[in-house]
Amino acid sequence: MSLEASGEQAVARLNRVEKLWRKMKYEGMTCKARSSAVLEADVDQILAGFSSEYRMTFC
Repeated sequence: MSLEASGEQAVARLNRVEKLWRKMKYEGMTCKARSSAVLEADVDQILAGFSSEYRMTFC
């Protein structure tokens, strides 16, 4: 595999992570002020429910 091909794969994975984070941030969490501990707990709750409560398809 060339360096260019591996770089493209890394970008594709990063794009999926960015899409997931955007969806979590704007749809999975209400807009409110949080401490870092509360934010971490909210993110953990969403990730724990990923695929059972939350679904996302990549086209």
